Amino acid sequence: MIHKSKKNRYLLTANSGSDSISVIDLKNFNVVNNIKCGEYPMMLETTPNRKYLFITNRDSCDVYVFELPQIRFLKRIKVQSGTAGIASTPDGKRLYVANEYSHTISIIDINNLRLEMTLKIGHGPCVVVSSRSGKFIAVTCEESHNISIINNSDLSVSHSINICEGPLGLTITPDDKELYTADFLSNRIACIDTENLKIKNYLEVGTVHIGIKCSLDGRYLFVSNSDSDYISVVDVRNQKEIKTIKCQDSPSEFAISDAGDTLAVTNRASGTVSLIDIKRLKKFKDIKVGTNPLGIIFL
Repeated sequence: MIHKSKKNRYLLTANSGSDSISVIDLKNFNVVNNIKCGEYPMMLETTPNRKYLFITNRDSCDVYVFELPQIRFLKRIKVQSGTAGIASTPDGKRLYVANEYSHTISIIDINNLRLEMTLKIGHGPCVVVSSRSGKFIAVTCEESHNISIINNSDLSVSHSINICEGPLGLTITPDDKELYTADFLSNRIACIDTENLKIKNYLEVGTVHIGIKCSLDGRYLFVSNSDSDYISVVDVRNQKEIKTIKCQDSPSEFAISDAGDTLAVTNRASGTVSLIDIKRLKKFKDIKVGTNPLGIIFL
């Protein structure tokens, strides 16, 4: 039986190797459009009200803005070098963009679609997430081996949390109580208490992690093992890996459907997306997209 997500119509991937976005129709699981964007697109984000879609383009150092639901190109916003991770605040007012090569965060005013300010941060910022409350933004800094915490009210870097080696992927639990980061080099997952911003413990899971995502009910962590063809499933309560799910070559980034029933993962080396039924923890579909897909999002 083919599983279909209940609420979302499309699934989008950023194809870094073909400078495009693939649009997948979730009714028949086919690519129905390929949209050109900037050079080496990395990650995707929408505003909470789904008015805008944003794509970071690493090599052209910009953010492309598309109007939804038509996915119509609207504007290019110039940022800094090595544009990578991106996150909007829950109130839809600000967009935080990581510039990996210039070691900065660009903060964009969403109402005016203009750059508000640029903030110096640790070395090699990669992935950005917003807390559900919108009080803080967390950023992994791969080269300086830390997580920077940005206060969304005064736009200051309030804390720096030292991590092992190469923190990359980042996710937050639905209750805002824990941050998890995937360490690319140490092959460990760090669990951080958001109240005191200290590391609670490390989990030994898989190898060469790129992406990490918490399920919407807070029950599971999904971790991509990019030097292989599988993802790891971690039980959050017991802090243990309980299963691996075979995908395709070099699984990377994740997205979860609005209903919380479907997990999508990009497979960079094979140029595909794998779809996983979260209830059964079982893959049900592989879809061919563009070259070297990375970022992914449900619409």
